[in-house]
Amino acid sequence: MAYCKLDLCRPRSRRTRRELPKRHLRLTATQLTRLAVSYETGSSTYELAKDFQVDRRTLSQKLKAQGVTLRGQSPSWLLIDEMVQLYQSGLSLVKIGDQVGVDASTVWRYLRSRGTPLRDPNGRYNDSPA
Repeated sequence: MAYCKLDLCRPRSRRTRRELPKRHLRLTATQLTRLAVSYETGSSTYELAKDFQVDRRTLSQKLKAQGVTLRGQSPSWLLIDEMVQLYQSGLSLVKIGDQVGVDASTVWRYLRSRGTPLRDPNGRYNDSPA
């Protein structure tokens, strides 16, 4: 007898039951407050997601809903506009960075991307092309 891929003589194996998706945990108002405070005091989203037993992306959404500004995010267009206005008013890159909560090199990078003429350390504008 030739080997056949489909053997109808053998009993079918039992199928394993499909695992149902996990039920979403609902975070209470107290937990959301603790979550926001922990994040603002320096805990990472990965640590908090493990502690609260939620996905990191869900945790980020919850933080944003609480009005928390997430670390490591690109500045918005409005914030970049504010950086340009502050620079044109005479503030240094360091002072602007301190005011908006980013590093001075980040301010410099966004000013250059906007084509803003930059000053040298003595306060004079460079005439050389960027």
